[in-house]
Amino acid sequence: MKKLTRALLMCTICSMALTGCAKEVPPATGDESVNTTIDSDVELVPEEGAELIYWALREDFAKDAAARFEAEYGVPVTVEVVGFDSIQKLTLEGPSGNAADVVWGMHQYVVDGYNSGIFLPINDQIVDRLEDTVQEAALTAASVNGELYGVPLFMESVALFYNKDIIDTPATTYEEIIELAPSYTNVANNEYYYTTALGGYTFYPYLSAAGFMLHGDDGQDNDNPGCFTAKQK
Repeated sequence: MKKLTRALLMCTICSMALTGCAKEVPPATGDESVNTTIDSDVELVPEEGAELIYWALREDFAKDAAARFEAEYGVPVTVEVVGFDSIQKLTLEGPSGNAADVVWGMHQYVVDGYNSGIFLPINDQIVDRLEDTVQEAALTAASVNGELYGVPLFMESVALFYNKDIIDTPATTYEEIIELAPSYTNVANNEYYYTTALGGYTFYPYLSAAGFMLHGDDGQDNDNPGCFTAKQK
């Protein structure tokens, strides 16, 4: 069965990741802007006495990343497991200066943090390095108005599994699944040839195959959250 892959962009939201704690809240909108441009010839180094607080989802992953960061840059990182409420907590506690410097969150929180004025754009030197190693689509999802506010952390893939106790040779196409399903499926006995979890994440391969485009052709049209195009994908 062909593996179905779609990036799940879980982002680490960085605010001055290499320069220690940034406690001032940048403006979210208006004519003012935060200038993080640094001459490309100037090496980024941590400020003296810099420390970081990292609000994470998983302690094991976060502590490993923190140890690696401290070993490379000499900046101690305190890991606190906050979970999925990290962005909401940052919005409340950030203005008081009691929040974390680096926060784990889902990619859709980038816009929320930007609108709340609690994120600083990532330095151009870091962006240049990320562009060499991270997929463009992932960086786009973590950007607002052309500036990057999050670093994609990992990706997940959707795959199909089959029960070897029931099926000797798995189907290789969806057409074959459709053909074989009626001979096995028995709703009364709760027996199904094929099942899938509910949600747009797992349904997207089917929707896009029928011409559905999320947020337009390039995925960035906020006025067009979803439509079917005439062209079949």
